[in-house]
Amino acid sequence: MNNIDKINNFLQVIKKFMMENPGRIDTNFIYSRLCHGISNFNRPEDISFYFKDFLDLKFKNMYSYRNERASSFCLFKSKEYFPCNDTEIKLYVPLDKEHIYNGAVSIFRFLDDNNIKHQSKVANTVRSDDIVIRVSNREDALKVIEFVNNN
Repeated sequence: MNNIDKINNFLQVIKKFMMENPGRIDTNFIYSRLCHGISNFNRPEDISFYFKDFLDLKFKNMYSYRNERASSFCLFKSKEYFPCNDTEIKLYVPLDKEHIYNGAVSIFRFLDDNNIKHQSKVANTVRSDDIVIRVSNREDALKVIEFVNNN
């Protein structure tokens, strides 16, 4: 199946679902299906209730915040934030609802303790990219990958 066939198949499945379930699809739903695939049409699990706890966390070298432009995410960045550019490395960490809070906290504590410069975010729903970590160099990316794989 080529890319055009995949796109057509995706749109046909969305169309069929919309016809059978009027009013149940919004832009978040479509984006989530793009992240998760079309086989699971259940609403993504909400984890935004963790945002308040994320915002209350205390770090030495970073802080957490909310931003209107990125209202679907709780954002984290190192105090010595590097500007986003073409050389940054993005890491995606998917976790299930039961592990997202502790997983995110342990990852952000690791970043903070190791003074790794980053800009990161946690989504308000469980999805394939619910934690996104942007680091500025390969060495830091490898440290994070090793930490995640070992924990």
